[in-house]
Formats: sequence, structure tokens, C-alpha cells
Amino acid sequence: MKLLRGRESPGVGPGASRRARVFAFVLMATGAVVFAVGAVLVLLHPWGAADAAVIAAVLGGPALYVVGDLVHRRTSTGRVAVSRVLALGCLGVFALIALALPALVLAALVLAVLLLLALGASGWFRPPSVNVDE
Repeated sequence: MKLLRGRESPGVGPGASRRARVFAFVLMATGAVVFAVGAVLVLLHPWGAADAAVIAAVLGGPALYVVGDLVHRRTSTGRVAVSRVLALGCLGVFALIALALPALVLAALVLAVLLLLALGASGWFRPPSVNVDE
């Protein structure tokens, strides 16, 4: 697979790269659908305690999307965005405290993480990325 700098990625053929990109897009689409289900569950009982289904949908949807984005960026550019890894870490911390939070508060925390990712992608600030090819 040719990367942006014209180097070949070691051990990755064109077929493997194509499969990884398809896998990444499937993960991102699945994450969006799961998060939409989570939004409906939150709207049904916004101030109720978050149960396992709400936690799985509200945290799992964005986590699937971010993992898919990481796979896509890795196969396309050979780099891993540190901001995506930090976002996954934040979602993991939210999973630890999710049972103590109302569903709407959990969804607001996830929205704050996704908003920071969007602001970073739009150029408001530049989070670092790590070159994993070398």
C-alpha cells in the first residue's frame, strides 16, 4: 500500500488495505446507528439512571465510530491520531462511572468529547498524531 509519502507499508498488500478500509467504514456506520439508538433511549427516560442498554448504546456507538476512524486513518496515512486514543480513554472512564449518572448527563459528557474531536478536526487546535510506520 502506498502511503502519502510514497513509501510502501510493510506487510500490507492492496487487498488487505482495501479490506481494512471497508471494515473501518462498517465500524463507523455501525457506531452511528448504535449511537442513534442510544439517543432514543436517552430521550425516553432522560433523568432516569442509565441502565446497561443505555450505557452500551451511548458509549458503544461513539467508541465504534472512533475505532473505525482510527483504522481508516491508520490504513490511509500510517498515522494514529492521539486525540482519538484520548477520546476512547475518556469513553472508558465514563463507562466506569456511568451507573451513577442520569442518562442525559452521560449523553452530555459523550457529546462534549465528540465536540472536542470535531473542533480539533476543524482546525481550532491541532492535537498531535503519532507516526506508527517507523
